[in-house]
Amino acid sequence: MNNSSLHFAVPTTVPTILASVILLPLSLLVSRGIYHLYFSPLSLIPGPWYAAVSDLWIIVHTLRCRKVRATMVVRVVPGVRKF
Repeated sequence: MNNSSLHFAVPTTVPTILASVILLPLSLLVSRGIYHLYFSPLSLIPGPWYAAVSDLWIIVHTLRCRKVRATMVVRVVPGVRKF
């Protein structure tokens, strides 16, 4: 039996590794955002789509010293609701 027939060539070049390092976290963030938008139990609570995906918007509003107006029940950040 020839050992070379059992050897699989796996490309481990720098671009392949960089693509893996970039694409894996990006795909995890996108899948998390889709979950929070459509499949989360809180997806029925009204609020802006960007509040469902990330809590970055509230940091920006806080840094700009803007007040966030809330009506009855709204989604503030993923997994949090305010009355």
